[in-house]
Amino acid sequence: MNIEEYIPNEYIPAIITASVALLAAVLSQVINNFLTYKRENKKYLNEIYGDFISRYFSEVIAYGYAISTPGKEHNLKTKGDISETINGIFQSIHYGDKYLQANQFEYSTWKYLEDHKGDAEEILQFKVCYNFLVYSKNVFNKIDFSLENSMLNTLNYSIKKFGYLYICAELEGKEEAIDKITSIEFFNINVLNEISCKKINRMILRDDYEHQKRFINRINTEIEKHI
Repeated sequence: MNIEEYIPNEYIPAIITASVALLAAVLSQVINNFLTYKRENKKYLNEIYGDFISRYFSEVIAYGYAISTPGKEHNLKTKGDISETINGIFQSIHYGDKYLQANQFEYSTWKYLEDHKGDAEEILQFKVCYNFLVYSKNVFNKIDFSLENSMLNTLNYSIKKFGYLYICAELEGKEEAIDKITSIEFFNINVLNEISCKKINRMILRDDYEHQKRFINRINTEIEKHI
């Protein structure tokens, strides 16, 4: 097909110019929409940090410290108040991710199940604390929130600690999990630092019993070396 049969030669340059201008306008709008979304998304993430994460972050970190440090649990108000903290998290659950939202549903229904464990609430609290800290870390990364190395190390270790507490409590019971995390801290056993946050996260998300069991057995072996 010869385009000149339908469009006179003198109109072709104008048509090309108009087409290029239209394409440029469309691309500009797409880019502008993308940047607007990115700005608004970052603004919302900063809102999540200010109105959600910052309210409960220190309380969750302190609870992890209290429950795993020998002789400290009776001195810290946090140990008795973690239920209130978790209720606060759930009251603002619209700021949370899908894992925290699933935790809320699980937490609100466990008591109605006939076969629930007696310490199910405390075990779920470990899971909520774990998912809250993982979510906090993800938000920090997205808003380019710079944590000092000491705080970043504390956050990563707390994530591993709550991940361990949840997995161990599911397999061996809450009291056993608390006794063992206390032993890890008391004897300064470095075993949790040798396991990545990603590996623990995979075990929890996939509910991988075999890997979880090997993980707990490995830690049990390290604890037994010091007792």
